[in-house]
Amino acid sequence: LSRLSAVEVMMKDHYHMVLRVHKMVELLISHIRMQGYLGKKITLIRTRRVINKYFTAVAGLIYGSSKQIWKEKDAAILVMEMFAIAHKRNLRVSLELQKHIRANLHVVQQDSYTRDDPRMAEHFMNILKDVGRIQITLEEMHNCGFLGAYMPEFSNISCLMQFNSYHLYTVDQHTLFAVGNLDQVHRGNEPGLPRMQDIFRHIKRKDLLVLGLLLHDIGKYMGRGHVQRGAMMVGPIARRMHLTREEEDIVYFLVEQHVSLSDASRMRDISDVQFIENFAAVVETQERLDMLYCLTYADAKATSDKVLTGWHMSVLYELYRNITEYLSNQSLPSVVGKRERVIHILKERGIDGEQIDAFLKDLPYQYAFSIIPRQAAHHFDLCQLAEQGNLGFRKEVLEDTATIEIAMTWQADRFAQITGVLAGMGCQIIDARCWSQGNRVILYRFQVEHGILNKFNDEEWWGRVVKHLSSVLDGSCDVESLLKQRTQNMMYEDRAADSGFNDPAVKIEQKTSDRYSIIDVHHKDEPGSLSRIAHVITNSACIVDYATVSTMGDVSTGVFYVLKNDKKLNDDDAQSLQTAIAEELHVI
Repeated sequence: LSRLSAVEVMMKDHYHMVLRVHKMVELLISHIRMQGYLGKKITLIRTRRVINKYFTAVAGLIYGSSKQIWKEKDAAILVMEMFAIAHKRNLRVSLELQKHIRANLHVVQQDSYTRDDPRMAEHFMNILKDVGRIQITLEEMHNCGFLGAYMPEFSNISCLMQFNSYHLYTVDQHTLFAVGNLDQVHRGNEPGLPRMQDIFRHIKRKDLLVLGLLLHDIGKYMGRGHVQRGAMMVGPIARRMHLTREEEDIVYFLVEQHVSLSDASRMRDISDVQFIENFAAVVETQERLDMLYCLTYADAKATSDKVLTGWHMSVLYELYRNITEYLSNQSLPSVVGKRERVIHILKERGIDGEQIDAFLKDLPYQYAFSIIPRQAAHHFDLCQLAEQGNLGFRKEVLEDTATIEIAMTWQADRFAQITGVLAGMGCQIIDARCWSQGNRVILYRFQVEHGILNKFNDEEWWGRVVKHLSSVLDGSCDVESLLKQRTQNMMYEDRAADSGFNDPAVKIEQKTSDRYSIIDVHHKDEPGSLSRIAHVITNSACIVDYATVSTMGDVSTGVFYVLKNDKKLNDDDAQSLQTAIAEELHVI
């Protein structure tokens, strides 16, 4: 049975306490302002607008007009209607009224029939369908406890700390920020993922999308395994919202699959026909895919600013486009379109047709899908150097990460050696891609971080990186010594916080691809761990033809498309390789 760790329980209590203090201070300031001490009292009087006999708006804030409301049989419905009015008229709910609502939550909590009333559902869904300021309305409902009283499943994640490397916020705040990201896209303040503004605009049931986003993490109240637990909770909520079976299915799909698009973009070959077929079978319709695409952005953007890089957003769009094309035509989009763009870029560089054909001929099918076309020009130059027996090396330094592109003559253990060098130089590999150009050249693209601030601005350090990579070519590189030195120097690094991750796994998947065996490795990241995994694969006489690695904090996920004797592994070889990797990483 999954449960919260002790530190998560402690932090939940801490956040509740801090929140109470914050509300007390805000309430005091609001009370003083209404007395006229922090503003002109005459202005407050002139802005007074009666909403109904129970509520009045003053200076854009709604206040309670009569305490008699709490004696009414339909008090909870009247409060929900008030929130719907506030949302529609762009009004805020005053802290004084929020205090009174919190003091009378029993009108909802003690009456399940009230929660199930169709009028409650109608007002709530009207809020969710009017995108633009939903986050503000839901936050006010949440702050006074009304949202949790109406939807007890959401109250479970209130002030719940996500003690891992992926999330910066408590679960409730992460969820509300995610809803706010859809607000921002709707208002045009954020572009979202490629073409997302246009895609979002054409979604007819935005209320179901927002509801799915609101519920996507409700299963986290007991720790791990939140996806399936959250999906199981959709049914009772859907009945409370008086959704039809078709509407419930859409919300269930969004909750159950909310990480699938993001995981696939980081952990699978997005041009593999069989994988696209399987994914399209899960999605079923374009409407669901559009909703999942928008939800993926909103969720990831609310997790951390580092999650969605420009490269990752472009890969997500390519995956979305591939599935869209398959849903329309039952086939993948032709590689010709992307390939022609790559050829056009290379021709603009003055490269003749024969050289272009030779460059692209032996690169894997997915190469054209998995790059931005302009990158092909850099890759051509790097591969030309590698063909001549030299090191092809290019770096691009961003704010706190760097992109490193490397080309070398092909050798079975190159991946292990290069990742060992980068780890030994203090780099944390947060993303990796590799493409083999036959048995001649192998091309790598790494996105890396460093534990020492501003290290990527040190040109002398970059010189040492190039020197060690060059020594890989002539066979003089001592990777073990580099990694040992890295371990000794780790005291100077700003390392990721310990996430408490204790659920490592090694799996080999044989169904997704007809050509490759796919190794999934989920483990706690350590210096050189990727190099060690690659060494095990090489020592098993297997070739890594395509790889992708994603690291957040101290947790790493590696996916390797491997061949043995130019074909996928048989079951015995797969089991042996799985056991060898698990033993290397001490995965029981």
